[in-house]
Amino acid sequence: METFLNKLRSIVELNKEDEAVLRSCIEIRTYEKGTMIQEAGQVATAFFYNVSGFVRLFYWKNGEEITAYFYPKGLFVSAYESFVKQEPSRINLQAVEATQLAVISAEAAMKLLRYSSKFEVISRVVMEDELIAHQNMIEGLLTLSPEERYEQLIESQPSLFQRVAQHHIASYIGVKPESLSRIKKRYLSRKS
Repeated sequence: METFLNKLRSIVELNKEDEAVLRSCIEIRTYEKGTMIQEAGQVATAFFYNVSGFVRLFYWKNGEEITAYFYPKGLFVSAYESFVKQEPSRINLQAVEATQLAVISAEAAMKLLRYSSKFEVISRVVMEDELIAHQNMIEGLLTLSPEERYEQLIESQPSLFQRVAQHHIASYIGVKPESLSRIKKRYLSRKS
């Protein structure tokens, strides 16, 4: 809980009463590796803050998983459109390793928004973070080659490569696993 509170403190000043309200309505939940946090077709009833671990966002297309994003610790995670509109989600969220998330249910979010305008500021920051994440996804898909996406990923999140299955990384950069091996070799030869 303290990690989550520290994130919120970096956005707004929280007093002891604010923290008590947060502790009363926010749950910290652990998800084992491979656990589905949100599945396509379900309505999102909560959004999350990643306290520790990695979460993968993916879509289903023709029976295959297409990885679109990885959320490391320190980021808010959501099926935002589903949460806001209360419509079935098109995305899947999965813990790719043991992951702890602060769970903010719709009821908790409404309680916090009614409690203090501080939480409106936090809500705006969460929305901005989600927008930035989605813009980065779109930009990467439209402007970067698979090799450039690989290089960007290894430079921005190097620990991901020891923590996430290679076929998820291949899917993220838009190639088959065997092509990922060739991209890795070319990358390593350029760096040596």
